[in-house]
Amino acid sequence: MPVRPALPEEAFGWLRRSVIAQGATVTVVTGLPTDEVVRAFGGDPREPVSLRRINHVVPTVAVLDRCR
Repeated sequence: MPVRPALPEEAFGWLRRSVIAQGATVTVVTGLPTDEVVRAFGGDPREPVSLRRINHVVPTVAVLDRCR
């Protein structure tokens, strides 16, 4: 029996179990350096803050760099 390839959205199944599951927008960006992505969304890559330290609702940019 042939193996069915995984659907692209299966890679994001972890979102259902995360703290952002109830309300978040996830944007996938490829081909740009992390710092450039952070700046494009209005962040300052020189001043990173852990998401665990943010305990109130504010526009937040979080970056997962799979290349590092």
